[in-house]
Amino acid sequence: MTHGSRFRNQAKEKKAMHSYIPELKKQYQEGKISRREFMRNAALLGLSLGGISSFLSGCGPEETASPTSAPAATTAPTAAAAPTLAATEAAGMPKRGGEIVLTEVLRRLDDPHAAAWQEWNMYMHVNEFLIRMNPDNVAEPWLLERWEPSEDLMTWTLHLREGINFADGREFKADAVVWNIRRWLDPDVGSSAVGTMGGYLQPENVTEIDDYTVELKLDIPQIAVAEHITANPILHPDFEGNWTENPIGTGPYTLEEYIVEERALLKRRDGYWRMGADGEPLPYIDAIRFIHLGEDQAAIVAALNTGEADLARIRPVSAEELNDDVTIASTVSAYTSVIRMRADKEPFDKIPVRNAIKACQDRTQILEATMRGYGGTEAEDHHVAPIHPAYCPMDVPERDIEKAKALLAEAGYEDGLELTLSVIDAEPDRTIAQLLKQQCEPAGIIINLDMMPPSLYWDQWLEVDFGITGWSHRALAPMVLNLAYKTGVPWNETHWSNAEFDRLVDEAAGTLDVAARREIMCEIQTLMKEEAPVAIPRWGAYLWGHTKRVKGFRAFALETTYLDTVWLDDAA
Repeated sequence: MTHGSRFRNQAKEKKAMHSYIPELKKQYQEGKISRREFMRNAALLGLSLGGISSFLSGCGPEETASPTSAPAATTAPTAAAAPTLAATEAAGMPKRGGEIVLTEVLRRLDDPHAAAWQEWNMYMHVNEFLIRMNPDNVAEPWLLERWEPSEDLMTWTLHLREGINFADGREFKADAVVWNIRRWLDPDVGSSAVGTMGGYLQPENVTEIDDYTVELKLDIPQIAVAEHITANPILHPDFEGNWTENPIGTGPYTLEEYIVEERALLKRRDGYWRMGADGEPLPYIDAIRFIHLGEDQAAIVAALNTGEADLARIRPVSAEELNDDVTIASTVSAYTSVIRMRADKEPFDKIPVRNAIKACQDRTQILEATMRGYGGTEAEDHHVAPIHPAYCPMDVPERDIEKAKALLAEAGYEDGLELTLSVIDAEPDRTIAQLLKQQCEPAGIIINLDMMPPSLYWDQWLEVDFGITGWSHRALAPMVLNLAYKTGVPWNETHWSNAEFDRLVDEAAGTLDVAARREIMCEIQTLMKEEAPVAIPRWGAYLWGHTKRVKGFRAFALETTYLDTVWLDDAA
């Protein structure tokens, strides 16, 4: 980089920095917010990962900040001063070639914008994201070069990287971004963005400024726009609704074969825009092969132990069965299993019944039985995790059978209650259901278990009266609160409606000050504990097992298996 370009970049950095970032720095220096809270909030406001690192290490100019910077790999040669692959270099210079084998649940794939998290591990190798959450759970630009929020958080400007092409040769430009975001917001598509973004962004307020700039005009202030954007991939504007027939993206792989509940194959594509540590285009691995083993943990463990598979998500209950040739990678997350009740159906329309079930939980027993010492923590019956910035620490409720009985009597069920719980017949939900059944029985709550395969549960998860639903990690609490609990949003499986809750979530999402947001979060958490139709006994953690030939793999909080910087070493 020349001296002239460095000075120009510094001028742009100074102009782009949001005025609240110095206040965040001050709060961090005074010990009012944690290192993680500083990193997360500064990144949302456009401070680069380099700027964050510089500040935390005490290096570099304290009051200058670059706009949110490049991803961990180097970009194409035209992108100056891109960061290097630090994690890759730490593990040694990568080798190229080979085929990696993963186990996966190979469901029918139609529309990535309407997909649940379980399907992302197929889509994301082909269709990339504007912004991606890194392994430290911080938002970083991907197809975007940077983003800039206005002082009042009402206008967000997205700056695209130049020189990126879709696999068919079409250049990635602002018109594709506008088309994608407007599509996310279309209720007929079924995207989760309707729940997370639809309350503050209208499709007509997503506009193209020029070929590489998009502007979002919001209805209300929102701090989490960057993290909301991480939830949906960028599709080719010619997409017509069936991904397996039109799998065109900007990612490092292309789809060669997909057979539902059997196998899939992705192959490396030439001309990918990111560069590896060796100066050549990524990815390192030539092919990714997926084999369908469903949720059969015994089969998954056997595949890893024999080398039939190289990488797989595993449950803690199975981790002890892995041999010494398999490495376990894990990460802290906001993943959990929600015991959810339909607030619009008897008997769960009565708050005392909901709270009686909550009072029966032995959270320690559930945590130990499902996590087996591989992380996680006890939860408090609200959907705000300790990993979330502005989480409000609270005492974990103790099991109280007498309280549960009194609550049932208050609701008119002095003689007890019989319920049917719909559950996926797989871990950890199977164990949680069995323990909840045992724990509720002394209070007079008889629970019959309706065990079913994952596909059957997900076909009806929004409609069952009483069930256990696994909710994947979301980086900010308002994301999942908007998505799952606000009145009328598509994924509100409890059908709960509370105007005060809705107001508080909107207020938290528009509040810059971390301490003030934490006060609001205390109100939200308390309200959920006291009234919401959910029992949440514990927070989980994601685990992966991989063979020794797999190098450079890092665990992500969202249970995603990014492989663009992973390589294979058969000599290991």
